[in-house]
Amino acid sequence: MDAGVAGVIRRQGLSADVTHLLALAERGIEGARTVFFPRPTVDGVDVAAGDRGADVFCRNQGLGRAAWFDSSERAAQAIGPEGQYVGRSTVLRDLLCRKY
Repeated sequence: MDAGVAGVIRRQGLSADVTHLLALAERGIEGARTVFFPRPTVDGVDVAAGDRGADVFCRNQGLGRAAWFDSSERAAQAIGPEGQYVGRSTVLRDLLCRKY
């Protein structure tokens, strides 16, 4: 889990159960044939939206191609599919990766 998120959890006095759930969400939540990432990030930075960015993120997690994602949110900075920082961009949310 991102150290920044962990620090906020400790400062807010959230329970260990909440800490555990947030850690699971960052690793992905497994289904039968897919893994769900509510808010995909790389080193705490949002991932720029697009088919290629979604596929690269999924593959970097040891999974297959992206099955679905939302791109309705924007961020001031994001990471592109080649690992480069990009300026204001739509970003991945609710990413669903195939297991194989």
